[in-house]
Amino acid sequence: MMINQIKHEYSNFSLDISNLMLKDNSIIGLIGENGAGKTTLMNILSGMQIANTEMQLGNYKFENILFIPSDLDPYDYMTVLEFITIVINYSNSIISPQSIIEKLELNEKKDTLISELSQGMKKKLTLINLFLNSYNLIILDEPFNSVDIKYIYQIKKIIIDLKKESIILISSHILDTLADICDEFIYLEDGKVKKTFSNNKNFSTLERELFE
Repeated sequence: MMINQIKHEYSNFSLDISNLMLKDNSIIGLIGENGAGKTTLMNILSGMQIANTEMQLGNYKFENILFIPSDLDPYDYMTVLEFITIVINYSNSIISPQSIIEKLELNEKKDTLISELSQGMKKKLTLINLFLNSYNLIILDEPFNSVDIKYIYQIKKIIIDLKKESIILISSHILDTLADICDEFIYLEDGKVKKTFSNNKNFSTLERELFE
């Protein structure tokens, strides 16, 4: 997938991305300080926001993209099984609720109210749509926020498996959660791509690449 040009203007900030390749079957870390433009870029790529100046993309269809924002919350008043079932029904998918429960490792909690779940379990429920269709691009905004080590590990396993069929773009402020799964990184600064680089899975090298 090629981003030939994306330009979006605010009164005090502009996003200007050009000639950026998102490689097939790769996990790409989108990193940068607050205000660098990560959220705007994700919103535009997902179709939630329209670039108001210019947008030229290659090999791109909005209907084949999944965006999971960081602030999604499942309905607290439903059980796990009820929530998964209603999501499946609205998606027109033929997958069974039990299959999703097993993929998310929530079998023992399927009859539990979502309000009684840990933050990590709730976070996993926001990932249901990952299993309902095949996507060319999956965009995950801060998927590891507010979850413990166990759930980070489980979410990573899911993401790595999805790489077989999709490009996965992950935004995170927690660099070490990305160091072991990303194939490469896009570093944004002031609305532009400061650098892109491959990941050699060495956290110290990654830190030097970013901060020196």
